Amino acid sequence: MGVYAVRDTIAHVAYVGTAMDLPGILNRHRFELKVGGHRNADLVAAYNAHGPESFVFETTDTLEPKSEPGQDYARELEMLLELRMAHGLTEADGTPVRLTLMY
Repeated sequence: MGVYAVRDTIAHVAYVGTAMDLPGILNRHRFELKVGGHRNADLVAAYNAHGPESFVFETTDTLEPKSEPGQDYARELEMLLELRMAHGLTEADGTPVRLTLMY
């Protein structure tokens, strides 16, 4: 569980969110974009304009599960996302990436 990003490497924009199942959410975004059924209109427009090869689907931060059963991680995930939004992302060449919430 943690924070993920769908990053447009052409426009230097990353659409970020949180999920309990990071591989699952990244796969869902990839699939929805491929079949044209994604809910984020800005992301769809960028995907159609720049092509799938211009996008990176990645985990940016993870939160390790605790041993207590029934743990609610919603607040911790929200705090982790707030930290990511505050600290930002950069491309490999140092170019800053603008972060925007997925939903």
